[in-house]
Amino acid sequence: GSYIDLDSFVVDPPVITAGTHDDTSSLIQYGGSWTLGTGAGGASGAYNQTLHWSKDPNAFVVVNYCGTKLTIYFTRAPNRGNANRVNNGTVSSQINMYNSAIQWQVHLSMSHGYECRSFHMSVSMDKSSSSSDYYIDIDKVVITP
Repeated sequence: GSYIDLDSFVVDPPVITAGTHDDTSSLIQYGGSWTLGTGAGGASGAYNQTLHWSKDPNAFVVVNYCGTKLTIYFTRAPNRGNANRVNNGTVSSQINMYNSAIQWQVHLSMSHGYECRSFHMSVSMDKSSSSSDYYIDIDKVVITP
C-alpha cells in the first residue's frame, strides 16, 4: 500500500462581515436542538420577528466574524436562564437572560481592535432562582467594521 503524510489542514468556517445579521442567517452556526420562533409564535418583539431559543444542555451558537465590535441581541424573559460565553473552550462569563417581564432586543457588546474572532454561546443549565426555566436565545448580531 501507499502512505500519505498530512502536515496540517485548514477549515474555513463561515465568517460574518460588517452589518446587521438576523438569527436566521446561514452564517450563524447552531448546534444541538434549537427552536425558531416567528411572529406571534413567540417572537413578536424580536428583530424581523424571528428568534432562536433553546434549553438543550448540548445547544450552542457560534458567530465567526471580522471587525472591531460584536453586539449580540437577545431577549430577557421570566423563563430565561444564563448563557455561557465560551472563549477557547473555557467558560469566560455568563450572560443573564432572566427578567420578570419580557424585554426585547437587549444587547451585549464586545469591543476590540480589528481582528477576526469567534463568539461561542451555550446553554449553561444555570439560572436565577426567580426564573421558571433555562432557556437562552439569540435574536440578531451586529458587526462593526
